[in-house]
Amino acid sequence: MKPHPLCSSFPPMSDEEFLILSKDIGENGQIDPIIIFDGFILDGWHRFQACAELNLEPKTKEFTGDDPAAFVLSKNLHRRHLTASQRAVAVATCREWRLNGGRISVGKIAHSNSNESMAREANVSPRTIKDAKTAIKSGRADDVISGKISVSKAADMARDRKSTRQNSSHRCISYAVFCLK
Repeated sequence: MKPHPLCSSFPPMSDEEFLILSKDIGENGQIDPIIIFDGFILDGWHRFQACAELNLEPKTKEFTGDDPAAFVLSKNLHRRHLTASQRAVAVATCREWRLNGGRISVGKIAHSNSNESMAREANVSPRTIKDAKTAIKSGRADDVISGKISVSKAADMARDRKSTRQNSSHRCISYAVFCLK
């Protein structure tokens, strides 16, 4: 089984956290079931991995709710130690999935949800949400989720790349006009 894209909008546990979880499951068994949606793990990816390492049959349950994105946010957004950048990308990713009919696609991000409402949900500023959308659109969301870079750095990198492309296009056009004279 693989993690659902919504599940992947949050960073993985650290190696130390995973060892603690594995030890607990080994000693006490798997308490919470792994939630499955559309054949993917919506919640419980680390429990699934721990059970596999311990050669235990994982307990699973099909998702029965109406909104898998809201479920994933509810289970992960406030119980994990996430940075503001990671919260912003997670909320924007889950909203994008919901608005794009259950798909997450780099380069296409739905903008019909207000930055202000997403900012309230993620407990960040609207500017941070705007940067999160830019990071997702540019394909840098994984770097933010993993903690490699902040969402503002990812957005700056995306804007710098776009600016470089635009300046390059302007130079080519100027050169072509010059050559035609």
